[in-house]
Amino acid sequence: EKTFGAVNLVSQTSLFDGSNFGTGCYTYSYFCRLMGVNGEDSRIFSQELRAHVEVASNLSVMVGGYFEWFERTNTTYLFLPGAAVPVVPDARNGRTYASQVVETTKGETNSVFAQAQWDITPTLEFAAGVRYTDETKDGVFNNVYRNESNPVARAVLAPVGTFVFPDFAEDDFSPEATLTWRMTPSQTIYAAYRTGYKSGGFSTPALLLNSVVAAGEQSLEFGSESAEGGEIGYRADLADGLFSVSAAAYYYEFSGLQRSALDIATLNF
Repeated sequence: EKTFGAVNLVSQTSLFDGSNFGTGCYTYSYFCRLMGVNGEDSRIFSQELRAHVEVASNLSVMVGGYFEWFERTNTTYLFLPGAAVPVVPDARNGRTYASQVVETTKGETNSVFAQAQWDITPTLEFAAGVRYTDETKDGVFNNVYRNESNPVARAVLAPVGTFVFPDFAEDDFSPEATLTWRMTPSQTIYAAYRTGYKSGGFSTPALLLNSVVAAGEQSLEFGSESAEGGEIGYRADLADGLFSVSAAAYYYEFSGLQRSALDIATLNF
């Protein structure tokens, strides 16, 4: 953070690099017939820069930008039951697992935002802002191994060398505005108009099935979610701060609400 006269500049940088390894059950029940071993490597870098400017004694402006880059690689080894026995070793190499799927997802987020705060009177304040976001995500999903001795694996899993390339690209404007009235030093009433945005993308299934390949990349993709609405509220510190009161009423409409559900045809969420 650095101040240059009437301008206050803030920079925030974040870097994440992590790996994990574990097991899971993909029948989503007490009967674990589809067991998998999962490994994941994730890297995320983000940078945000904000500038706060005192334009006048009763007017301030904040402008900024945000950038994020991520890469995630997920490897799943799946143990699939055979036609007559629980485990079928591959005659070529003796491996007992049914498949190995490698999924790599990369993406970028670029965003700019601005907000102005105007003190209309000493007790009445108006603030308004907008954020523009542009996002892209790309994936490469590949079956790098399939147990050819397992008849179930041959029937339902895509052959080795099968690639699926899901992608996602979208941009969004999200404005907002708030009017705040400080009735007394300890009581505040506000009314606000809000919009929100949550990006879409695509699922990363533990299995790369023939049904997924047949349905195409679109079977893995899901759209973005947006919200628009408003709220009014009251906040107060009463009895010399012995207790506080907070109440609000709000109404929001969501478009493209994102919910998690299992697609039986593709075993994909």
